[in-house]
Amino acid sequence: MPTPPRVLDVGSAASAGIGPRRLRGRAFARVTSGAYLDADASYLLDPRCLALLSVLPGCVLSHWTATAVHGLPLPPGRSAEPFHVLVPPGRRAPRRAGVVAHTTQHQVHPVSVRGLPVTDVVRTWCDLARSGADVEDLVVVGDAVERRFPGAVLLLRRAVEAGTRRRGVGTARRALDLVDGRAESPMESLVRVAVAQAGLPPPVPQLVVRDAHDRFVARVDLAWPDSWLVVEYDGRHHMQRRQWVADLRRRERLEALGWTVLVLTAEDVLRHRRAMITRIAARLSG
Repeated sequence: MPTPPRVLDVGSAASAGIGPRRLRGRAFARVTSGAYLDADASYLLDPRCLALLSVLPGCVLSHWTATAVHGLPLPPGRSAEPFHVLVPPGRRAPRRAGVVAHTTQHQVHPVSVRGLPVTDVVRTWCDLARSGADVEDLVVVGDAVERRFPGAVLLLRRAVEAGTRRRGVGTARRALDLVDGRAESPMESLVRVAVAQAGLPPPVPQLVVRDAHDRFVARVDLAWPDSWLVVEYDGRHHMQRRQWVADLRRRERLEALGWTVLVLTAEDVLRHRRAMITRIAARLSG
């Protein structure tokens, strides 16, 4: 079993015979003022969070940091860092480089994820809405929450309605109307949001396509059965030749059954959204 990385503050480092000069050397990585860990583990989120919390006792990981610790997908452009923490009631928010501290008037009841105190998934999602996350962000995370915990969307809606005067309620409500646990990737979620915002009919996520003899043909990312349209997202793993050939044969089988297959890339979804919607709309109307 691998040895856990060392997490040190200035005091524990001194007790271990590690002076300030050595602590600032190549063997250790600084997470925030006074918090360090072994440099070879500096790319790992959990040890970085442990180091952070060693100098922020009583704080709870929240917002995008909590999202990542829970293993939920982060929307494009979002990151677990800077670290987000909730400060216990009655305490002033600390000012530290790389830390976004949020105050709260109510007691926080964290859950433990791999030993880290984290806001639960419902509180995390609501905090994202209150802090200015947009509909796209909330649907990406909400889809993943609903997929992992079927029925969670009802808890999310209940929590939102309990705070009707709080910031972000309108955005949260719009996002909840689009949350669908059948989505299996952030890109699928983003396409669905773009389709809804364009006023197009909603697609069916992860539709299983069968032939006339009820034999399995494919499970597709998004489909409009009435228009015989399939939209597939191709990520980087589809660039491998074996996968590329398998995808090509799969599309041929779908097209032989009468489906139109529209393939999207990250460029389409993230940078050419209007052109993407135009392509989808043209095939739906055709």
